[in-house]
Amino acid sequence: MPKCTECYGLTACMAPVRNFLIIDETPSDRTLLARTLLRRFPSALLQDTPDAKTALAWVKTRKLDAVIVHQAADADAVTLVRELRRTSPALPILLVSAADRAKEAAAAGANCFLPFDAWSRVGGVIADLLPNEKAP
Repeated sequence: MPKCTECYGLTACMAPVRNFLIIDETPSDRTLLARTLLRRFPSALLQDTPDAKTALAWVKTRKLDAVIVHQAADADAVTLVRELRRTSPALPILLVSAADRAKEAAAAGANCFLPFDAWSRVGGVIADLLPNEKAP
């Protein structure tokens, strides 16, 4: 298991190592979202994929703490959220989009919607969706 960077190994750390999945067809956007998450969760394990098919397979086979959906190469984001919710009813899902899709996101089963231009808030929004997370 990776060493926690929140306590730098100086104490018996109780901070959970979080595991997140980022779904975005654009490599630069995946990187932006990943870096933002790592600011809030420095010891997190991040996985990313550009496509819905891989994302759905990973949600079925891996223990994830949350999923961030932006744009999949092979599926509409709202449709993907609906499929993710069917696959994992309790998994926290954040939909990020440049278009205002808050109502569609909620109807599809997303826990939260965030406009893409508010990307710097991704870590805080995810923290709010997770049990036992302290606000910074």
